[in-house]
Order: sequence, then structure tokens, then C-alpha cells
Amino acid sequence: DEAEDHYLSAINLNPEPEWTATVCRAAALIYSDVKKNSEKAIRMYQQSLALSPNCAETYASLGDIYFDDEDYDLALENYTKSLQLNRSDAYVFNKFATALWQKDFAEEAIIAYKSAIDANPDYAPACNNLGVVYLDGKNMLFEAKDCFEKDIEKDSSYTMSYYNLGRTFESLGDKISAAKNYQKAEELNQIKEEIKGIDISEKIRTLFEV
Repeated sequence: DEAEDHYLSAINLNPEPEWTATVCRAAALIYSDVKKNSEKAIRMYQQSLALSPNCAETYASLGDIYFDDEDYDLALENYTKSLQLNRSDAYVFNKFATALWQKDFAEEAIIAYKSAIDANPDYAPACNNLGVVYLDGKNMLFEAKDCFEKDIEKDSSYTMSYYNLGRTFESLGDKISAAKNYQKAEELNQIKEEIKGIDISEKIRTLFEV
């Protein structure tokens, strides 16, 4: 609360637009991440853009709020504006692609995920998410397998890629490989807790049910 008060006081002083825009973004983070008040966060980001209209980071942050609120149209609008200003941000390309995927635009999502990977080949979430579209959206199992295996080569501790590789092997009918990858995902998840709401042990058990 004290931080909020100080930020608002600083904004009211408004000595210089770029500086004040930065303070607006800081206040917006309090509203979005701490107070969970998306309406106030959006207003503060919009105020920041009024002062500094060419900030890719601000558009991306707005996109994230709309994405979390499941307003994918406004998320896409703001991610697009962010990418028009900065086409080297793999995170924004990844979120843009995921918003497209949420709207069932699989082909467009694939293109955007590939752009994220081009921007940063080591950004594991984009390669994993591309694999998910191949697996769940296009039934392109070998393309999906390739994505997850590449992710694991780059980051051997990325839980989601092991889990999704397990799903891919299960779809391919290779129960042994599926179980091995599910088991690795479960071991990592006990430490990192990246996967919630899924009983991986149960998935392993049901693989071999008659």
C-alpha cells in the first residue's frame, strides 16, 4: 500500500513523460501481480502509453492481463502492437501464438511459435507449445515428437516437454517410452511443480491396464 501511494504521488508530480510512464508501469505491476486488480492495472498501463506510446514492453504487459482474463482478442491486439515495435521478443511471440491457439487458429499459431523460436532458439516454452499444436491440433505426431526431443536436448530439466513427449509416445502406441517420459516428468514435477491438476502416476498406471 505504501509503495502504491508513493508511485501515485510520483505520477501526479509528472516531471517528465518518459520517467512518469516508467512509474506508471511500476504501479501497474502492483495492481496486476500483488493486488490482482486488472482494471486498475489496465488503466495504469494505458496512462503509461499515453505518455510513452512506443513502448513494446507496455503493450506486452497489457496483452498478458487480457490473456489472463481470457480476452484473447484484446490480448492479440496488444501483442501485435508490441511485436510491431520489437520483433525480437520470443516471449511475446510465444504468448501471441498461444492466444491464437486458444482461438483455434492452429496454422497461425504454428507460424507464430516458429517466429518465437527464430527469435530465440533456446526459448523452451515456444518449442514445447509448437509441439502441443502439432500433437493436439494437427495430429502430426512425429513433428510433435521432434519438438519435445529438441526441447529436452536444450533443457534436460523442462518438465512439460517430458510430459508431452510421454503423451506423444502414448499416441504412437509406444507404452514403454511413454512411461519413461511420464516418470521423468513426475520426478521433475515433485521438485519444480510446473504441472498442476494432473495425476502423472495415474497416467503411467493406466498405460498398462488390460
